[in-house]
Amino acid sequence: MGLKPDYADAYYNLGTFYEKSGDYDRAIASYRDAIRLRPDFAHGYYDLACTYSIRFGKNHAHQDKQDALQYLHKAAELNPKFKDQAKTDSVFVSLRDDSDFTKLVGI
Repeated sequence: MGLKPDYADAYYNLGTFYEKSGDYDRAIASYRDAIRLRPDFAHGYYDLACTYSIRFGKNHAHQDKQDALQYLHKAAELNPKFKDQAKTDSVFVSLRDDSDFTKLVGI
C-alpha cells in the first residue's frame, strides 16, 4: 500500500475487490492486513470468514473450513449481529450442515 500503509480500510476495500474478482488468496491476505492493523474490525473478520467459506465450497479443504469458523467466531464475538447475518448469508451455504457452524450461529 503506497500512501498510507497503516490504513486498515484500504486493505479491507482491496480485500473486497479481490474477493469479488475471485482472487481469494489475495483477498485473504488483504483482509488479514486490515485486521492486523485494526484488531477490533468485526467486518474484516466477517469478510475473511466469508472468503474462507467460499474457498472451502470450491476445494473442500479442511483448513479453509476451520479458518472460516475461527474468523466467524471472532466477528460474532466483536459484533453479535454477525451470527444472525451468517445464518442467511449465501456464502456460508457450504457450512450450513456443519455442526460447528450451526452451534456457532445458533441454528
